[in-house]
Amino acid sequence: MLTLIQDTFQRLFYILPLKPRQVQIEITNRCNMDCPMCPREVLDIELEHMDWDKFITGVDKLTERESITLTGWGEPFLHPRIFDMIAYCKEGGHRVMITSNGLFSNELIVKKVLDSELDEITFSIDGIEDNNVSNGHTSNKVYENIEKVAKLREIGK
Repeated sequence: MLTLIQDTFQRLFYILPLKPRQVQIEITNRCNMDCPMCPREVLDIELEHMDWDKFITGVDKLTERESITLTGWGEPFLHPRIFDMIAYCKEGGHRVMITSNGLFSNELIVKKVLDSELDEITFSIDGIEDNNVSNGHTSNKVYENIEKVAKLREIGK
C-alpha cells in the first residue's frame, strides 16, 4: 500500500528536469541512400549540411554531460566536418552517439570512427538479406563495415 501511495504522489508532483539529458542534432539531411520508408525526399526541404557556426552555437548552449546524438534524415558521415563535430562535443564533456546507415566510403572512415572517441554508434539495417532491401542499401555491405569496425576495435585500431 505504501508503494502505491508513493507512486501516486510521484506521478502527481512529477517535475520535469530543468534541462534535457539528451539532445539530438541533425547535422545533415543529405544521404547516400534512397530508402523507400524515409520521407526525406518528400519533405520539400533543401538538402544541406549544418553550418559549423550554427553547430558550435547549439552545442555551446548545452551544459556538460548531456548526451548528444548526431542523427536525423541524413547520413552523419557525409558531413565534411563530422569528426570535428565529434571532437568539439567530446571537448565539452558530452557523450556522443551517432546513427548511421553503415555505408562508409572506405576503411579510412572506419579508422577515423575508432579514433574519434565516439561513445556509441548505431547502425540502421533494412533487412537481414540483400533481397529484402532496395535502392543500393545492401545489408552485406553494412555487415562488412560493422565487422571492420569490430575487428579494428579489437586489435586496437
